[in-house]
Amino acid sequence: MSPPVGHRVHMPQSYRELVDLLCRVRLVIGNDCGPMHLAAMSQVPTLTIFGPADHRRWAPDRKRLLRADMPCSPCTLTTRDIHCTHTTPDGIPACLDALDTGSVLQMARMQLEATAEA
Repeated sequence: MSPPVGHRVHMPQSYRELVDLLCRVRLVIGNDCGPMHLAAMSQVPTLTIFGPADHRRWAPDRKRLLRADMPCSPCTLTTRDIHCTHTTPDGIPACLDALDTGSVLQMARMQLEATAEA
């Protein structure tokens, strides 16, 4: 998939380059992954999106996360062992499918406003 026209995409070639890149942004939005934890450890504001993984155990900052509150979630300790029986026809866990772009953008705006005021 090609990046949107007008957006620059940069793939860091080292750990140091990744940390330097993360430290230059106002907000990092993503799933529970290594770069998200690096951003949080570097005091960069984060918004972590959680699906089947346990946010109580893995969230870098429990105040800045987005997840669907579903009775079946969390259903796994790591994403390597997802055994979700509540999926869309495309195989997407229901807890991820329930999150819409508007919710992510709204929370991101709130994070950016809070960061600007601090």
